[in-house]
Amino acid sequence: MKTEKFFFIIGAQRCGTTLLTKMLNQSENISIAKPIFPEPKYFLKTTTPTISDYLSKVHNKRCNETIFVEKCTSYYEYPDIAKKLFNFAPDVKIVFILRDPVERAISNFFFSKMNGIENRTLMEVFVCKKPPPKLNQKISVNPFDYLKRGCYIDHLLPYLNYFSEDKFLCLQLEKLLSDKSQLKKIGDFFEISVPELDTNKIVNYSTMKTKVDDIIYFELYKYYRDKNSILSKKFDIDLSL
Repeated sequence: MKTEKFFFIIGAQRCGTTLLTKMLNQSENISIAKPIFPEPKYFLKTTTPTISDYLSKVHNKRCNETIFVEKCTSYYEYPDIAKKLFNFAPDVKIVFILRDPVERAISNFFFSKMNGIENRTLMEVFVCKKPPPKLNQKISVNPFDYLKRGCYIDHLLPYLNYFSEDKFLCLQLEKLLSDKSQLKKIGDFFEISVPELDTNKIVNYSTMKTKVDDIIYFELYKYYRDKNSILSKKFDIDLSL
C-alpha cells in the first residue's frame, strides 16, 4: 500500500515558489494542488480538513501519485496555519524559499505595479513612507506589506514550534539559480529526481523598468540588517548578498 506524503511550499512572495512548483510538476509521482494560479489557499478557507476531503478538493489523485504538494505563499503570513497543517497530518513537510529581502521587496513593489494596484513610486514607498492607495478588490494578504514580508525569521518561527528540523527545508533563490547541488537537496527532501533547472525559463518574475536609486537600497539594507543577522545565526543562512 502506497503511503501518501504531503508537502507545502510556503516560501515568501517573489522568492521563486512558482519556479520550484513547476520544476516539481514535471514528476509523474507528484500531484500539485490546483489551481497553481491563483493558489488554492485551502487552509485559509476551512478548519483542518480530513485527508480525503483535501485530496478531493484540490488534487486530482491518480494511482501513480503518492506525493501531494500545495504551493501557497499566503500561508506564510498566517501564523495559525502552522498548527492547522500539523493537525492535518503530523508528517507534513514544509518548504520555505527565501531571497535577498532587499531585492524581494523591490520585486514585490514592481509586481504590485504590474498588476495595477500600486500607484506610488519607489521613493514614495521606501523613503517617504507615503500611505498606500485604497484597494478595490479583496486580496488574501496585504499587497503593500513589502517590508515586513521580508522579515523571514518572524514568519519561520511559528512553523518551528510544530515541525522538527527533518520536516523543514529552507532554500535560497540565489543558490537555487546558481548551484546545481541544490537540486539534489530538493530531490532528497521530496525523495524524487529533480530535473536540471533552465535559468532561461524563469517564471513569474516582474521586470524592473525603473532604475533603483542607491538611497532606496541603503534604506532597505538598513531596515533588514538586524533581522538578517538573527536569521543567519538561527538557520546558517547568509542573505547579505
